[in-house]
Amino acid sequence: MFDEEFALMMQFLDDEEKMRLGVLQGEIDAINERTRAEEAARREREFQERLSELQARHRAATTAEDAARIQQDVNRLMENRQRELTREQRNQRIDELRAQMNEEQRVINEARSALEAVKLDELAAERAAQEEHFNELMSAQSLQMQALQTMLEGMAMISCQINCFQLIWERTG
Repeated sequence: MFDEEFALMMQFLDDEEKMRLGVLQGEIDAINERTRAEEAARREREFQERLSELQARHRAATTAEDAARIQQDVNRLMENRQRELTREQRNQRIDELRAQMNEEQRVINEARSALEAVKLDELAAERAAQEEHFNELMSAQSLQMQALQTMLEGMAMISCQINCFQLIWERTG
């Protein structure tokens, strides 16, 4: 009985912990996502400003050499932005996979907890059955002891009667 109550209390605490920490983690995740979105918007804005500046300079270039050099700067800027976007996509995919791993771990932990609860129930039932069997054995042994005691008392009484009859027999003759 105590083991079941303890297991239930521990399960309640585990569930409460998951719920409370889940709420806090949700808030943290929302703040992180908002920060990432703001940073991405800032980087995109800076990229567009720099691109516009370079395009304006390209249009205003007076020589082909200046235009070619500015075009190289535009190309480098575009390549860097594409690498940054690729890196962001990869990081986002990594975050998605981590979230998926956490969900899988949560599901596995819930399954593990359910199996543990089932096993605890089985152990409690087995223990109760063993206690009942032990009590039955003790009761049977007690009955055997009482029967043996009664038998010994009866044998002692018979032995006493035999001794009495033997004494009477010897005296009479």
